[in-house]
Amino acid sequence: MTNSNSIDRVALVSIEVQTKGFIKILDDFALNSESDKLIESTLRYLDKYTVCFEAEEVIMKDISYAHAKQHQAHHHFFIQELRQFQLDYRIKNTTLGPRLFLFMKKWLVSHIQAEHAQLIEMITEHGNKVDTCSDSEV
Repeated sequence: MTNSNSIDRVALVSIEVQTKGFIKILDDFALNSESDKLIESTLRYLDKYTVCFEAEEVIMKDISYAHAKQHQAHHHFFIQELRQFQLDYRIKNTTLGPRLFLFMKKWLVSHIQAEHAQLIEMITEHGNKVDTCSDSEV
């Protein structure tokens, strides 16, 4: 677990940067979810996307976010699903493209649009300044 001393050295999550990046990848993927190269690059992006989960969870702890456990459970679920998608890619599962696209759409609506809106509101109420993950990190 990250302690408060290391928090100062670590860039924390920018929900806005995460959201924009995720939507761009989803839009690109929507154009051709059957492309092997696009599936591969999407999986690589999603793996990088999870890097900011820990920083986001630190923020939730710092502001005593009431829904932190549920939010963290969703992060864990996302990572588990991603690992399964990566396995499906390696074994050339032919249903991967459409399933990955549906998963990403659901994540956008249920997690990014709904849960992040609550988190942003809580951060704003607490007046916390959130450092951002750079575009290269996500």
